[in-house]
Amino acid sequence: MHTIDRQKDQLKLAGIQYDFLPDWRWLADNYDNRSILPKDKFIIIVSGAAKHRKNKRWPAERYAYLIEYLSNIGIKSILIGGNEEFKNINNIIMKVSNSIKNKPLNYAGKTSFKDIVFLSKYSMCAIGNDTGPMHLLAACRLNSIVLFGAGSNPDLCAPLGKNVHILHKDIISDIKAEEVFKILKSIGID
Repeated sequence: MHTIDRQKDQLKLAGIQYDFLPDWRWLADNYDNRSILPKDKFIIIVSGAAKHRKNKRWPAERYAYLIEYLSNIGIKSILIGGNEEFKNINNIIMKVSNSIKNKPLNYAGKTSFKDIVFLSKYSMCAIGNDTGPMHLLAACRLNSIVLFGAGSNPDLCAPLGKNVHILHKDIISDIKAEEVFKILKSIGID
């Protein structure tokens, strides 16, 4: 049973009828932080996962290739995560070709939950591993491509909604960047 359905059942037992998907856009009502908005079109990338969940991380080389692809079609990449992700994100950025026009931004440790919701209003899409910020972005109704490996089961815990696109392989590194590109094209980003 999916987590959302289990929670609905628990609420029903308490006499509360709840038939909605989470919607966190309210969190950034009356909130503005233009200092984190790039001038260019952008996509949010969530490349991290819990430190002890390495099998939930898509390889740095794949993220670097994705960033290069996005730059070639005129889109900047903003990589978000907690302070502990700073080195991992820099590692990805170092693998990106220096010749790209739209240089990626490392926002590790620089975004609050409100900032993430604020960015979701302006982002074209979010792409990332199955981790908290991806669930938050999907719950803001942002088109989201969520990458799953054997570390978690999307049938039980994937973000839900028409805007959510799941890529799942037992070994997360078996997900090809071209599969992400195909979904991007299907939602009009190419």
